Amino acid sequence: GVITFFSTTDAGANWVDEAVDISSGDGPHGVAVYPGIDGEDKLYVLTMEGLYEVDTVPTTWTITHIPSPSGIATYGRRMIVHADGALWFSVGVDDDTPAPFYRMIVQGDSREIVPLGLDLGDSVPAEMLGPVTHMASAGGFLFAALGGGKAARNARIVCWNGKGWSSM
Repeated sequence: GVITFFSTTDAGANWVDEAVDISSGDGPHGVAVYPGIDGEDKLYVLTMEGLYEVDTVPTTWTITHIPSPSGIATYGRRMIVHADGALWFSVGVDDDTPAPFYRMIVQGDSREIVPLGLDLGDSVPAEMLGPVTHMASAGGFLFAALGGGKAARNARIVCWNGKGWSSM
């Protein structure tokens, strides 16, 4: 029911509880290092309940809940910092729903979360429905594995080319 943070300064010989916790019914689903609005790197943790920014710089660590879509148990699997400089994550869906994707970018003192998923636009074929299970960034492309969770749902790889999604 809770995600607890520990740190070490001696390669893991001794651990210190940082006394900050995130309540979660399903534990961490994704983790990434990405800049905060102060320009410093933060630890981002994605849970079924949403996206959290963990500031590890101050003596007392702080946690900020970032308003973001919530989902089901597959929420945020394989969150990734893509070559475009943005943090990408998916929202958990069932096997009968097109996969949503979100792109978060920090510019100056603002944070923008943009929906860029398969759930937008003119729809996708029924066999392409289902949650994201993995994401990988290569060159300027973002690849994602999705679907395949039940009969008549084909697992597949899709690719974001900077302009839209293509089935691989």
